[in-house]
Amino acid sequence: MNTERQTTYRQMIASIASNKIVEAELCPFTLIRGANYNGELLVIGRSVNGWMYSYCPDDGLAKPKQDEIIEQLETYEKEGLHWVYSRESPKKGYNTRRSAFWRVAKRIALSRSIVDNERIWSTYIAWTNLYKVSNAVGGNPSETLCNAQFPYCKRLLQMEIRQLKPHTTLFLTGTNWALPFVQECIIPNDSQYRSSVVDSAGIITMGDYSGRYIIAKHPQGKNEADFVNEIERIWPKGTI
Repeated sequence: MNTERQTTYRQMIASIASNKIVEAELCPFTLIRGANYNGELLVIGRSVNGWMYSYCPDDGLAKPKQDEIIEQLETYEKEGLHWVYSRESPKKGYNTRRSAFWRVAKRIALSRSIVDNERIWSTYIAWTNLYKVSNAVGGNPSETLCNAQFPYCKRLLQMEIRQLKPHTTLFLTGTNWALPFVQECIIPNDSQYRSSVVDSAGIITMGDYSGRYIIAKHPQGKNEADFVNEIERIWPKGTI
């Protein structure tokens, strides 16, 4: 994690600590890139639904705790995304096959022909979330928690996209969640692409980077075959 991102994380953690939020325990998150990421696909969610490491929000004002959090985030970065495919059939614990987000991400990654080895499919993509700090017990962050971290999360997301330079950035979030983060960076072509699944699609530009973006609804409760077919209609195989 470079110095600019570290500084932004410290500011965000302190901002959250300075606000009266309802969550008693928080879990931080950072961009994770698969070991075989090839610049094709960045998948973005809303926030993590619980996570491995947690901390008390009030502790976030102390530099030693900020150091500890950043160290943990850097560990996540180093570990990559092999855990996603390895947790598809676990004997106990979290099962990624029970997650609509990961099932759809897998279908899309495989349909793109960007995966050389289907068994380790998740190592070929990158993954991040709009909101970087969530409730440790699960569920979306509260409105107060979202507001306390939003400006820093927006800055971090744009740093991540510029760093990765993905051919396609796929938001599995819905437009109400995604748009505040990127509205000044996108050129939509909604008249052609909008559907029951896709809220917006077009070009996303940040500095010297330009790529495709798709903002789709969250896949929970949707027909996943139809969902992926709609993404394929907008993003035909053989295109970047």
